[in-house]
Amino acid sequence: MRKVWGLAVAALASAGTLARAAPVPLPSMMFTTIEVSDLPRAEAFYVNALGMKKIARISKATDSYVKDALGFSDDPSMPGSMLLLISHREPKPGENRAVGVMLGVRVADARAAADQVRKAGYIVLREPPVGAAGPQIIALVQDPDGNRIELVQLNPQH
Repeated sequence: MRKVWGLAVAALASAGTLARAAPVPLPSMMFTTIEVSDLPRAEAFYVNALGMKKIARISKATDSYVKDALGFSDDPSMPGSMLLLISHREPKPGENRAVGVMLGVRVADARAAADQVRKAGYIVLREPPVGAAGPQIIALVQDPDGNRIELVQLNPQH
């Protein structure tokens, strides 16, 4: 884990992004890593269907894996955690597959976000209920590797 963190910091620092980073209250969530079977396919889902941006490749050509950092801003100094996608170049049994990950993404409109995922050609597992109200409205979608993502619309007035 220290090696992964060190590589992430080194890659972001070399891009000159840490020098201008705003202070973040600590502790805070920095990243979540998921293994994927096909990195370009997974990146297409997270970029085209969810609107994320690729921040940086944080692996070296000599590493046994390829790891890319994504976020909703292409500036890693902005608040919010990053999603790291990792794909092993020569996977061992059990690597590069979904392992029951559930991600939660806060959205302004769960129905519109689910529509965006569908229009991008991906699976919507559960639509928000018609006429839904309450403190949260949730759609459930799936990435190409089977990882599930809740699209959560928070309604603090309820």
